[in-house]
Amino acid sequence: MPSIPQSLSDLKTSVPVPSGATTAAATTALSATRLPGAAAKAKPLTAKQELALTALMTAPTQEAAAKSAGISTITLWRYMKQAEFRDAYEAARREVAGETVTELQRSSLNAVKTLNAISMNNEAAVTARVSAAKAILDMSFRAAEVADFKARLESLEEVNRYLED
Repeated sequence: MPSIPQSLSDLKTSVPVPSGATTAAATTALSATRLPGAAAKAKPLTAKQELALTALMTAPTQEAAAKSAGISTITLWRYMKQAEFRDAYEAARREVAGETVTELQRSSLNAVKTLNAISMNNEAAVTARVSAAKAILDMSFRAAEVADFKARLESLEEVNRYLED
């Protein structure tokens, strides 16, 4: 298991990010937890909490994350109970998930091309390729639906804020 990076900038070169997301996404997500507006509302994370957050974004389990960050699983559990830490973790997860959705959407064009090429090939049995291409395409459409629902929800929230004022 790789050692945990000592800073967010080390994340780019030393630690893989799970689920096909890029290290840039994790770094951006972790950096986003320190936006100027957020800093005024919540106290900043400690260095150990930063390490734990980075570990959570890169380790396969919470136990592995705690070990990698040099803390006990109980300490990690306590961190997760703190609103600031939990909010930073959720922001990082959302950013990585967003990057993953973007990659899926980029892959959908290749999936369509693969399905098209397979549909024109009358010779070979290509069920594995069809299944993979179809899965990518299905995920892309689901991601587009989620983005649409998100936009609609944001519009409704904006109207709600307007009505509350």
